[in-house]
Amino acid sequence: MLYKEYVMPFDELFLTTIGDLHIGDKGFTKESEKMLVEKINFIFNNENAFAFLNGDILNLATRNSKSSPFEQTLNLEEQIEKAVELFYPIKDRILGAVDGNHEHRMADFSGYSPTVTVCSMLGIPYFKYTAVLDLKMGKKMREDKESNRVSYVLVFSHTTGGGKKVGSKINRVDEMRTTTVTNADGYFGSHNHMLGAVPLISKEYDSRNKCIIDRVQLLVDCGGYLQWDNSYPEKRQLQPFKVGSPTVILNGKKKEMQVIL
Repeated sequence: MLYKEYVMPFDELFLTTIGDLHIGDKGFTKESEKMLVEKINFIFNNENAFAFLNGDILNLATRNSKSSPFEQTLNLEEQIEKAVELFYPIKDRILGAVDGNHEHRMADFSGYSPTVTVCSMLGIPYFKYTAVLDLKMGKKMREDKESNRVSYVLVFSHTTGGGKKVGSKINRVDEMRTTTVTNADGYFGSHNHMLGAVPLISKEYDSRNKCIIDRVQLLVDCGGYLQWDNSYPEKRQLQPFKVGSPTVILNGKKKEMQVIL
C-alpha cells in the first residue's frame, strides 16, 4: 500500500476512475474507445478534472487465461502503445495507476507488470496493488495556514472476486474498508465491471473536539469498457452492465462528494 498527497487549489474537482478497459480484447470495441475518449476529452478540457487508472487497462491474454490470446485484436506491444496513445493527452492529470488481475497474471508469468511500462512512458506514479491518496482541496486564506483546506482520503484497488450478484460486487468494494485504510472518505474498486456507488456513515470519536462525528464513506464500483455481445461477458453469462467510468465531484469548500455514473 502506497501513499501520496496532492494539493488541489480548486473549489470543485472532477475525479474519474478508469479501469477494466481490456485494451486488445475484442470486447473493447470502437464504441468502447469512443466512450473512453469522451471521458479523456472532458479531463483535457477542464483544468480541475483528473483521472486514476484502476487496473486491467490491458487485456494480456495467455494460453492459460480464461480469455484466449487468439481472440485478441492487439498483441502485448500494441496494447501498451494504444494505452499510451489514448492517455498521453492527459498524462499530467492522471494521479496514478494500480495493477489489475490481468497485469498481475502477466507479472506472475514473467516477473514484470506492463503497467510499469505504461506508467513510465506517461510519467505517472505506479502504486502496484493499492493507492492511498490525500487530496487537499480548496484555496487557503493565508499563506501560513493550511487548516481551511478540505482533505479527502481516497483508496484505489482493483480488488478480486465479487461473485455474479449486484450485492456481492459492491460488498467486495466495502471489504476495502477493513483490508486497507479504515477511515478513508472514498473506496474505489474495479474487477467486476459494474458501475455503482453507495454512501455509508462511519461513527468516529474526535479526540480533539471530544465528540462523536459522522464520516461519510463512499463506496464506488468503477465499471468497465467491455461490450457484452459476442465477448467474454456473454461467454461467461455475466450480467450486462452500463459501460463507462464513474466521476466523483469533490467540493473544495465543504466536505461533500457527488457521483456521476
